[in-house]
Amino acid sequence: YIERYKDGVFECIDRCYSHLYGTVPFTESMKSQIIDQFMLVINKKYLIIICDENDRVVSFALCFPGFGKSLQKSGGHLTPLGIARMLRAVNKPDVVDLGLVAVLPEYQSAGINAVMLQKMTEYLESGDIEYFETNLNLETNVQVMAQWKYFDAREHKRRRSYKRP
Repeated sequence: YIERYKDGVFECIDRCYSHLYGTVPFTESMKSQIIDQFMLVINKKYLIIICDENDRVVSFALCFPGFGKSLQKSGGHLTPLGIARMLRAVNKPDVVDLGLVAVLPEYQSAGINAVMLQKMTEYLESGDIEYFETNLNLETNVQVMAQWKYFDAREHKRRRSYKRP
């Protein structure tokens, strides 16, 4: 599954995030390194990929199991018991961290984001997941901030950078 869609996912990331400061396109070696590093923690159940009629990736959402509790129990160390806890968290997580979401620009007003959010809502309604933890969201990204108003969401972390003239 990952092998089939990995090129389309990386192309989608490159196009969707290219306008953000500090981003660069992925090289082939970076792609293979990322796939190798994350293969153990990617659960296909929490990888949503939407393709067009030509099987081209137009959108995806990548979620990771929340490792916070398992790492806290191990004191932050990767002991054999800690690794076992992490592998359990991969297969049956209580919390899921939203990693990356991307929708190609030409599909952004087509409701694809709503389809992905509906799928995530199904995970919550199944009772398997307690809640989702979002990744960083720009305060100025009105489209992303607006989508959370339909959920019982609360802001509990804030990061800012300041530039001194």
